[in-house]
Amino acid sequence: MRTTVPMAADARAAAEPFEVLVLGDLMVDVVVHHDGPIAVGSDTPSTVHVLGGGSAANTAAWLASLGIRVGLVAAVGEDDVGRSAVRRLAVEGVEVVGPVVAGLRTGTCVVLVGPDGERTMFPDRGANGALTVDDVVAALDPPPSHLHVTGYVLLAEGTRSAGLAALAEARRRGVPVSVDASSAAPIRAIGPEVFLGWVDGVDVLFANDDEVAALGGEAAVLGVAAQLVAKHGPAGATWTDGHDRHPVPAFPCDRAPVVVQDHRGKPGAVAEGGGVDTTGAGDAFAAGYLAARVRGGDVVAGLADGSSTAAMAIARTGGRPAPPRTPAAVVFDFDGLLADTETPIYEATAAALAEVGHELPIEDWAAVIGLGDGQWPRLLAERLAIEVDWDDVDSRQSARLAADPVRPDVHDGVVELLDELDAAGIPYGVASSSPRSWVAGHLERWGLLDRFATLATIDRTGVGKPAPDVYLLACRELGVDPVDAVALEDSAPGIAAAHAAGMRVVAVPSEITRHTDLSAADRTVAAIADVDIALLARVLRR
Repeated sequence: MRTTVPMAADARAAAEPFEVLVLGDLMVDVVVHHDGPIAVGSDTPSTVHVLGGGSAANTAAWLASLGIRVGLVAAVGEDDVGRSAVRRLAVEGVEVVGPVVAGLRTGTCVVLVGPDGERTMFPDRGANGALTVDDVVAALDPPPSHLHVTGYVLLAEGTRSAGLAALAEARRRGVPVSVDASSAAPIRAIGPEVFLGWVDGVDVLFANDDEVAALGGEAAVLGVAAQLVAKHGPAGATWTDGHDRHPVPAFPCDRAPVVVQDHRGKPGAVAEGGGVDTTGAGDAFAAGYLAARVRGGDVVAGLADGSSTAAMAIARTGGRPAPPRTPAAVVFDFDGLLADTETPIYEATAAALAEVGHELPIEDWAAVIGLGDGQWPRLLAERLAIEVDWDDVDSRQSARLAADPVRPDVHDGVVELLDELDAAGIPYGVASSSPRSWVAGHLERWGLLDRFATLATIDRTGVGKPAPDVYLLACRELGVDPVDAVALEDSAPGIAAAHAAGMRVVAVPSEITRHTDLSAADRTVAAIADVDIALLARVLRR
């Protein structure tokens, strides 16, 4: 019996497309480290960890940690284990779009790790085997920028039709596809020509040396795939399309040499030096490579990022990245972010300039948004190539604003975000290039003034953005190190100011600043209603 999916198909179709959609297994790993021989029929002292697992889920989690908007098509059981696994992935930034299946358990794998690091796996794919053609076709609407398929979907008879349908649908929609070969033994059992037939036409095939050999060698792989990314363990990795070849050395670590392994503990990724746990490093390598490529990097950048991400993976236990850390504080910009105070000021300024014979395109006004009062008139005059009496313009603007005061409502989502921060005990304040009287007046009108622990404004620092002073003051009065805090901004000068203070930044474009380049931010969302603690934590982890 099948029940509802975590996100209904019509809601998914209306959502922003994923940058990468990953298709494969979601597992829960029960990892048992035993220090000596197993005492069969008796007790063996051990250390047990319950961790998120599954090659596809691991890859998706690493992609999310690298800032990629990622979805995971995987089936889970209608049980507490499945609900917990989906919640954990959501916190990590992964949206699970596969079905919840009643009557089946969420996939689980017991992993015995001996004193020598040798792994013995006891997998139960559970609900993973219930993925259907309809599930994957629905997940590809709207089409992602890239589809990544783990080979297990094709190698397992129960999900093979779904995997093949995903490849066909992606091809029909013009979506680039990568496939991870996943495991040499089942490829040999099925026959290399069969597997190669399934993946004929894919853009990239990831495979370790054993898997390349099982598939008949590099030439056989490139007979069906446009590109091969071969993982050589401690010897690095190589990209080739049969004409060009780009090797990358192992990424240096500060421990003894180890062989980086994929989610099964098999050789396959790249790192030089040691680590805590090699589980899932091959999945991390694929994530690093894909993240770089989706964001416009070349194959050399992809290989380098894959290598460094794999090295991060082996520095911790389990196959997933470190969980997001909650910000110590949040600092809000004011104008444009909490309310649209900017549009009426633009309109009054444009009208004042028009009275003295000059036009003010919104793009030019947007370019000076966020700057202190002492900076924007000069820069605006330079952009417009005009000479103007700014005292006269200021008087005309002030008269218009006096006749029609700026009294916008607070943006939807602000109060809800403040409530969430209060519930979590996270302090927050304002850092603004506007004077305190302006900021406090609006906050008081909204009934929010007493909720902000500090108002760091230009009249207190003497200098506005892009200088970091208002953000440094806010963090100091909140009692936090800027590197542990996140800023919410709507302007390029504000983003520069927060970064100069050492903070991570989420950009929320306003009606005015959507005309400007805010790409320097660590994350951009459409509206402040899209911001929550989980998103802030993911930004802080990057």
